[in-house]
Amino acid sequence: MDKAHLPGQPGKSTSGPKKTQWHPPFCASMRLEFNKYKAILDYYMEYALNTKPLLIDLLVIRKASGIQIENEIGRIFKEYNIFEYKSPDDGLSIDDFFKTICYALLYKSDGEAVDAIDSLDVTVTFVRARKPVKLLDILRDKYGLLIKERAAGIYEVKEAYLGCVQIVVTRELNPKEHIWLTSLDDQMKKEDVRTLITEAGKLTEKDDREYADSVLQIAMMKNRDVFQQGKESENMCQAFWELYAPEIEADRRKSEERGIEIGQKRGMEIGQKCGERRTLISLIIKKIQRGQDILAIADVLEEPEDVVRPIYEAVMEAPNADVGQIYEKVYANCI
Repeated sequence: MDKAHLPGQPGKSTSGPKKTQWHPPFCASMRLEFNKYKAILDYYMEYALNTKPLLIDLLVIRKASGIQIENEIGRIFKEYNIFEYKSPDDGLSIDDFFKTICYALLYKSDGEAVDAIDSLDVTVTFVRARKPVKLLDILRDKYGLLIKERAAGIYEVKEAYLGCVQIVVTRELNPKEHIWLTSLDDQMKKEDVRTLITEAGKLTEKDDREYADSVLQIAMMKNRDVFQQGKESENMCQAFWELYAPEIEADRRKSEERGIEIGQKRGMEIGQKCGERRTLISLIIKKIQRGQDILAIADVLEEPEDVVRPIYEAVMEAPNADVGQIYEKVYANCI
């Protein structure tokens, strides 16, 4: 199946409080959650419904038929799987629930022919950090729906119109089994940070490392104190050093040429900066592929134009270059 390039990073506002873009890192985390099934899954970060430009901020994962996903979250997967993600500060109300169900049914009706998409081949998954107790009570008491906790943190909602509906509560998941999803939070523990960095270090393919960068950036942004404590741990600092070894080594060589020595903690800071730059490059490449100009990209990503411009121009000059090549070209003289 074709690979959709979905890495992202937290957005930075040019003025006022920093606005966090949770959706791109969520898409990246889902890529990694189902990494072993990448050959049979297609990802659509946004989806335009019907002929009018109704663009929904939902992740749609399309699965090849005839193959079972063993992952706890993906066990319900059918051919079309719609995800609604709520950031840690967002609520999940009964109106949010039914709005997403309506989107799923509209998705079903948007097939190329009448009944081309069977509603029973469509699943809906809500992902949220905290358990939506009030919502579950309303679904159970007012609407008579059966709620079953199929696994730790995974609540299945029994209804008749779709293949399956489930609510995933990330703070109830086992971080060792679902580290990418559980890292999209502002309440990470030190052992979770260590697990995240260790798992990211195991990735070898470029796209996987870029998705991991996306998750790492938002995790570091929202858990600064825990990551700062990690800097004091020799093991964690070493793991972070190894994760960004290629970029840090390149910067070390440049620094040596200038007579500057880089220690491990400085290497960790460089690695963090490398990750931010790489995920920004990835997101800009994706926007360019969608035909957006530099002003539109800067506005959507909430980045200053002078930050976007050198990356934009480098990509336009070498449209087939990968993230690493663009990184080297734009930041060759930076440490």
